[in-house]
Amino acid sequence: MLAGLGSVDAIAAGTTPVVVPPAVTVLPAAPAPGRADPGALVALVASLVAVLTLFLSPFVAIPLALVALVVAILRVRRPSGRSTLAWSALVVSGTTLVLSTVLGLLLIAVGDSSPEPGPVHSEPAAER
Repeated sequence: MLAGLGSVDAIAAGTTPVVVPPAVTVLPAAPAPGRADPGALVALVASLVAVLTLFLSPFVAIPLALVALVVAILRVRRPSGRSTLAWSALVVSGTTLVLSTVLGLLLIAVGDSSPEPGPVHSEPAAER
């Protein structure tokens, strides 16, 4: 029966798994810390200006924060653009929009704001 299976080396080679050496992947070199992404820098500056002008002029701050948020989202979603500046702009502009929403909700009057009727004081008519 052993003669039908073949030699011992053939049987051992058939049952031993073949070890494949792991593939070595070479990662691309990290980008040199040179210039910052101009779009992310513009988004960060716009979001900071929006935060600073929120209390002075919310009609300017809210659209500015929206533009900064859109630019920051576009910069973060780029394959090569996951920079700290873009994430900072995203957080600051999002915080500005949330803060403006909270401030807007706090300005809404809660309840009935109609004045209560009270006693009316009138000047006595001058007698003639």
